Amino acid sequence: MGAFISDFVVPAIVMIAQSLLVLVTLLVFVAYVLYADRKIWAAVQLRRGPNVVGPWGLLQSFADLLKFVFKEPIIPSGANKGVFLLAPLVTTTLALSAWAVIPVAAVVAERRGRRPVFLAASALLTLWAFPYFWLIDTGSIAAILLACVVTGLGVGVAMGPWGALIAEAFPTAVRYSGSSVAYAVGGVLGGALAPIVATALFANSPFTEGKPNGFLSMRSQIWTDTDADRSGMLPWAFEDGMGFERWVDYALDVPMYFIKRGDTYIDVSGKSFHDFFAGKLKELPGERPTISDWANHLSTIFPEVRLKRYLEMRGADGGLPRGIAPWRGSAAD
Repeated sequence: MGAFISDFVVPAIVMIAQSLLVLVTLLVFVAYVLYADRKIWAAVQLRRGPNVVGPWGLLQSFADLLKFVFKEPIIPSGANKGVFLLAPLVTTTLALSAWAVIPVAAVVAERRGRRPVFLAASALLTLWAFPYFWLIDTGSIAAILLACVVTGLGVGVAMGPWGALIAEAFPTAVRYSGSSVAYAVGGVLGGALAPIVATALFANSPFTEGKPNGFLSMRSQIWTDTDADRSGMLPWAFEDGMGFERWVDYALDVPMYFIKRGDTYIDVSGKSFHDFFAGKLKELPGERPTISDWANHLSTIFPEVRLKRYLEMRGADGGLPRGIAPWRGSAAD
């Protein structure tokens, strides 16, 4: 028992105290950086800036924090009040749960070996994937929180020995480059596979309402009944020279649906956007498209991956709403 306290409890307490010290120092530093920023921009605009709370306004940032904490919350009428008020605390706790165990996992890895701790955490996370999605699918807030907390703890344990483990995998002369390449390749592979996995998980394939539907992907089957001119895969996306210009050429060739003028939708089904550019549409003779017309036209195109200000994927459009958050997280990571 004494060895456990000296080897684990005492180091944990020391690390928590050090973490709190660093956190408080950073928060105070940020508070005064904000104060300095407000003072500088006030001087630029010939204003005084913060000058009321404390000497020369030095406590203004702390007053702002107190106002933020104790201000009257505005709760939407249709929201669950308890959940609405707890949501910020819960999300912060979930985020910190992974970070909280990293120092402890690092200490354990130093004593038990980095590789065994990392492999054990990775194996447990792999096995946890099955109950994780079961808990998510229950729709219960408590079950979803449990799924996220356990996942965060597992990731934190894996991250504890991760930095030293990767560094030790390379000779000293190429350690920095090797670690960078490992992170980069891992990010590329993870980012490339995540959409494929997400599509399989959340496209309701091959099940509908919990029963086999006879298709490998029900979502893909549904899209085969959609206008082929504006949906499906884009084989040319994998050819040399693929870029924004090629996407625009494709979008121009997709037949139009409508043109909106005010609150009126003008039916131009099957007409060419090229003709619209040339002012040759008989519905709007001599009129040429605006940026809004182009944006509306792009909104009627539904390929497997659609280019917007981001890449919009059809992968989750057949899934349940409660599956969207985990899907987004896996795709982002």
